[in-house]
Amino acid sequence: MNTMLLKWHMAHNKDDVQTLAKALGIHANTLYNKLNEKSREKFTQDEIFEIVKRYKLTGDDLISIFFSTQGY
Repeated sequence: MNTMLLKWHMAHNKDDVQTLAKALGIHANTLYNKLNEKSREKFTQDEIFEIVKRYKLTGDDLISIFFSTQGY
């Protein structure tokens, strides 16, 4: 996952962990763990879909963020 690119989209849309977590219906700590890959928690398909809609991500953005093996 390309965390830095997702965080860029969050900042560009004036979101932080609290606001995005609320939009996704999850606890901020859960989102923090998913962003920092501190646990085995991964984004669900529904969460990814919501993020794509919220930030109007392109297909390339989707692949770059969630299917990147670069681990930024």
